[in-house]
Amino acid sequence: MNGIATQINATTVDTLKDLRKATHHTQEDLAIALGVGQGTVSRIEKRNDMLVSTLQHYIESVGGRMQILATFPNRPALVIERLGKKNTTQHKDTNVKPPGSNSLPAT
Repeated sequence: MNGIATQINATTVDTLKDLRKATHHTQEDLAIALGVGQGTVSRIEKRNDMLVSTLQHYIESVGGRMQILATFPNRPALVIERLGKKNTTQHKDTNVKPPGSNSLPAT
């Protein structure tokens, strides 16, 4: 934990469908970016529960970056940098695309 305060300026959307529409994408756009069918995107948008990785891929497919923010009643909020262990070794995998590299531009 680095202890550096982060200012968060955000607009709230109610659902993933609202997020998709706010970023001016269609379900078909996301289906292409995610490599799935349009029906799969529709089902993802209707879920009440999903894997964090599924949510992260969805957000990246509309050009975003997912952050997890933990809020508390009597202390400042904390941004969670990663789930699981810290990476102890730094190696570059040339086959891995950077986040958002398969995202579509807003239309």
